[in-house]
Amino acid sequence: TGFSQNIPDAYGPFTLSVVQRQSPANDDFANRIFLSGASVQSSGTLSNATAEPGEPNSSPSAWWSWTAPATGTLYLNASSDTLGAVFGFFTGDSISNLQFVGSINPTWYDGTGAYGQLQVLQGETYQIMLTGSYVHPNGSVSFDMELALAIPNDHLTNAYSLTGLVAIGSSSNTIATLESGETNSNGRTVWWTWTAPVSGPVSISTIGSSFAPWVSVYTGTQIADLNLITN
Repeated sequence: TGFSQNIPDAYGPFTLSVVQRQSPANDDFANRIFLSGASVQSSGTLSNATAEPGEPNSSPSAWWSWTAPATGTLYLNASSDTLGAVFGFFTGDSISNLQFVGSINPTWYDGTGAYGQLQVLQGETYQIMLTGSYVHPNGSVSFDMELALAIPNDHLTNAYSLTGLVAIGSSSNTIATLESGETNSNGRTVWWTWTAPVSGPVSISTIGSSFAPWVSVYTGTQIADLNLITN
């Protein structure tokens, strides 16, 4: 139709153009790209991407899927000159039943790319949703994911056993995690268990450690029934 202050006075010849641009191949959840392995490299774009009905947010997105081959810490590093990459991790096998696990974002609110880590479980499939930040919502990105295996005594059920009047143990909490239900810690915990062979005072030392560890002593056999003795 014509437009003027005195509709319908505006008229004359005009040209109408319709342009359809190609969306990314993994624009929709059903067409997500499947990744595999403990070391993964991939790339993607949000150029001409759309927001699929029912997605966790209303921003243009692209999708990947990855199944953790082992339990551990997943490190994701993404590089981009234009996109503030936000990677959302979900469990679930359809748009309607996705459960949010965590996200990895740009290191600064107005930065591009992204860097971060996420705790993952062996055999769990994670649906990965790429969106853009408010400051840099569009562009392309390359990213790699590296899985670092969990520390063997990361969880109480896998605690290392110490025995005798004098017992020495070693481990690292560099990539350890906070087990569900744990309290009285700053995260990155590792566990030992020791049964006193006799009654009497006990001394505990962490001399020789590369940092100042926070050591707690409990009775009990499960996270839910632990009774703190001392820190």
